[in-house]
Amino acid sequence: MQVNRCLKDKKFDHIDHALGRPVDPTKESYRNYFSVKAKSPRASMMRASKHWRESRPLFGSTTFFVTAAGREALKKHLAKGASVRLAVG
Repeated sequence: MQVNRCLKDKKFDHIDHALGRPVDPTKESYRNYFSVKAKSPRASMMRASKHWRESRPLFGSTTFFVTAAGREALKKHLAKGASVRLAVG
């Protein structure tokens, strides 16, 4: 199950987006990836984080997968009452 939300903390919003915005981020979700330009500042930040694992670059882009540590961090962030903007559509 997923929810339609947008987290104000972009670091966690990217993790949430990569997982398909699940209700419980520690459970298996239908997706787990986030693609960015391989030589971008965002890719550098993701490489430095324990919340992401990088796949191999391809055609100037690279894909990152959320790690178990990233899932746990998102779950804790949501449990703390994360600042959320719910999208209605």
